[in-house]
Amino acid sequence: MTQVVSVQSIRPAESRLIAAVCAAHMMSHYYMLMLAPLFVFIRADFNVSYTELALALTVFNVVSGVLQTPVGFLVDRVGARVVLIAGLALSSVAYAVAGIVGGRLVVFALNRVALPQGLHAPFVTTAALVIFGVAQIAHASGFLAVYLAGIIIGNRPTRAHNSVVTFLDAATWLAQIVMFVMLGLLVSPQRLTVSVVPAVLVALVLMLVARPVAVFLCLAPFRFNWREKVFIAWTGLRGAVAIERRVCAMCMLEIFRDDDLGSHTRPATSFRDAAGRLTPARR
Repeated sequence: MTQVVSVQSIRPAESRLIAAVCAAHMMSHYYMLMLAPLFVFIRADFNVSYTELALALTVFNVVSGVLQTPVGFLVDRVGARVVLIAGLALSSVAYAVAGIVGGRLVVFALNRVALPQGLHAPFVTTAALVIFGVAQIAHASGFLAVYLAGIIIGNRPTRAHNSVVTFLDAATWLAQIVMFVMLGLLVSPQRLTVSVVPAVLVALVLMLVARPVAVFLCLAPFRFNWREKVFIAWTGLRGAVAIERRVCAMCMLEIFRDDDLGSHTRPATSFRDAAGRLTPARR
């Protein structure tokens, strides 16, 4: 039987917990609602029809609804705390298994398989992609799995260890360079004079105010001195993810604008096409 709890009997700590769970549940529904506008890009990129996309979404919701019912009865029987802890533990185990097992397999293969000197780094890169894909298929975090695998591979003695580390470091810098070059291609030089002052002000506020405040608040419960907090607040690339998301939104607007206004030019029919249309000439 479901226990009825009055609002007055809920303690502040429980209220914050319930609010956090409700917010997370709301975000899951928000992500589901945001999936429908993306059908425009998914249909063009994967060459499927709206009927097939609707069928896939229907199957997902039916399976989700069917499984939620027995889980609800299970929560009533054993308690929500047990189910929540078990779910978190199962997710953590899945992350750990995917990363640790994948990392150990890579170390085993590097030490047992006699690969040519130039193939060790591509092998580790391919293995990281495989670990990421397997973790995603298992509904675990691919990023966390690759992170754990990297820790294991980096701290175990393997063949060509130095060459692999050098290659991956160079690949990391190359990926960052390519990302920023791509973002730079979307900049219109004639608009820089108008945008440079607000952009610099926003960047200074993010670097000197927003990020340090966030870092100091997040590290307040831990035993870091102020020098370490300042170092953490200053290091790392900032803003790239937000810019990438903004580019995605602009691509969506580009497609919808062509459809709504009946542009005389060829309409953008996919995400890649819309990204190519966001050039200085277009602006």
